Amino acid sequence: MTPGLLAGVLALGAAAAPVEKDGTWIEVKSPFFVVLTDAGGGAARRTISRFEKIRAAFAAVMPTAKLSGERELLIIAPRSEKSLRSLVPEWWENKDGIRPSTVHLTGRDHVFVLVRTDLREDDDESYHAAQWGYSSHLIGLNVPRLPLWAYRGFADFYARTTVQKERVLVGRAAALHVRTLRDRGLMPVSALWAVDRRSPEYLDRDRLPRFDAESWTLVHYLMLGDKGVHRPTLARFLALLGQNREPEDAAREAFGDPRQLDEALGVYIRSQAFYMQNIEADVDSKVQTSPERPLSSAEALAMRAAVHLASERYPDAHACLDEALRIDPKLAWAHEIRASLAWAEEDPLVAREAVERALALEPGRPLATRLQERVSGPPTVKGAERLCDAGDLEACANLGAWLIDGSGGTTDPARGVALVEKACSGGRAEACASLSWRHRQGKGVPVDAGRAVALLEKACAAGDTESCLAAASDHQAGRGVPANPEAAGRMFETACTRGDRNGCIALAWMLQKGEGVPRDLERATALYEDGCLAGDGASCTRLGLLYVAPDGLPNDPEHAKQLLGKGCELGDPWGCSNLEIVTEMIARTKKPGRH
Repeated sequence: MTPGLLAGVLALGAAAAPVEKDGTWIEVKSPFFVVLTDAGGGAARRTISRFEKIRAAFAAVMPTAKLSGERELLIIAPRSEKSLRSLVPEWWENKDGIRPSTVHLTGRDHVFVLVRTDLREDDDESYHAAQWGYSSHLIGLNVPRLPLWAYRGFADFYARTTVQKERVLVGRAAALHVRTLRDRGLMPVSALWAVDRRSPEYLDRDRLPRFDAESWTLVHYLMLGDKGVHRPTLARFLALLGQNREPEDAAREAFGDPRQLDEALGVYIRSQAFYMQNIEADVDSKVQTSPERPLSSAEALAMRAAVHLASERYPDAHACLDEALRIDPKLAWAHEIRASLAWAEEDPLVAREAVERALALEPGRPLATRLQERVSGPPTVKGAERLCDAGDLEACANLGAWLIDGSGGTTDPARGVALVEKACSGGRAEACASLSWRHRQGKGVPVDAGRAVALLEKACAAGDTESCLAAASDHQAGRGVPANPEAAGRMFETACTRGDRNGCIALAWMLQKGEGVPRDLERATALYEDGCLAGDGASCTRLGLLYVAPDGLPNDPEHAKQLLGKGCELGDPWGCSNLEIVTEMIARTKKPGRH
């Protein structure tokens, strides 16, 4: 653990998408950030100013913290929803899905924060997701062993940072969290400390809001409660973690009897005495930014490829890279991204060739240099064989992929498939998902859509939630298998139980309609309510429509209007369009003479 956070505690107080023609993208740099935007230089500088202020707050709170890592941080600032959608189309592929205004992506070699420039500067809630992503990135750099409650609590604490002209306010109260705890009550602190990524409190969508709310509350209390008197105990906890103590043991030694914290947090929630820390951060007059540099068409396509790679949309990344290198075969950045993509696809030969090309064009590129270390060295096939023989299923999966593709120097598709299937049968979800993709694409194996769906189901059973959603979608649409709403419902149920918001929304819709599952309007309503409470605009919209649907909840147009308005405010366009319809409906019923 770096000493930064400890010091800060004491100091604070699908199918390939077509390549679309790009608008004019520019690059603007500050000493610590690179912003790429299609909204002009003013928007780039405003975006830099916001993140420089947040970084300044971290630097003030954590003076010895590590504020940059090996992965390059890029801020991409699209000018509109349409522009953001072209970069991360997966959020719009489900017509009833979430429509974010900010997105955080952590890839193999980059960390991306995507934030629209048409947001209001004073709309802190709209910026929350972007700031949560940046905060969690910094927290992870400094304290990799944080227990889940502290990791999410600290990230949420710093994400609720208010950026003003000449100062930054850290520790803004989270009204939604406070309401959640007042409605549902606090869980025992000892139980909070025990939650990990396998716990129902984290995986169950119904329970996660309460866990996050209490995690934020505990961190806020320890950081700022009673005007900061508890910081030394928090510093002690972090120091014990740095000594490799078990998190629960460290918490008990630093904080004492958790039952005392139960009482203290109850008082804290009821008192509403949530202090904020005021940090002077007049960076607007201090930060020097580079002149605006227009990106070439090839560079704009390389940027898109890098984002698609971080989103694991490999066909889209290939399409963008192919076009970028057709336009400019000497663009080192594109070759560098191709190397990272090839490594992600387990193709070390292409990765090695692309790295060599990037470094020949621009010697010393930092990422290409790191990639060269990754892809070079002695052959890995023999080592993988030894590990596989010893029972390492991940090595079996890697070796199998190399044998199927011939990328390790030897081609043996039959043996390769057998090895990947061995890893899949042994519970390696990524092996099942990889083999499913191969059967879908005919990559080294015969095209077999039915087999692809069966392998997705195995990956889902092994813990890969994305495979659950993909299998559910196949069953629902009848892709590769006869349409089977019941199977789709089971898969969406599994994804929802694991905390996936898209899975919960899809399940709620099926429960509402009685498609594939027994109709259960009460449970559908509860799922929509939880999603809406957690800030999901689509859930608010669906909930609102239930109050004007003929087969929904008791008719209540005014309540429907309120919920549709919230859905619209949270960025759901369906909420906005239906809000207009319901508003007109209410106005008609109020006209004089109507009975």
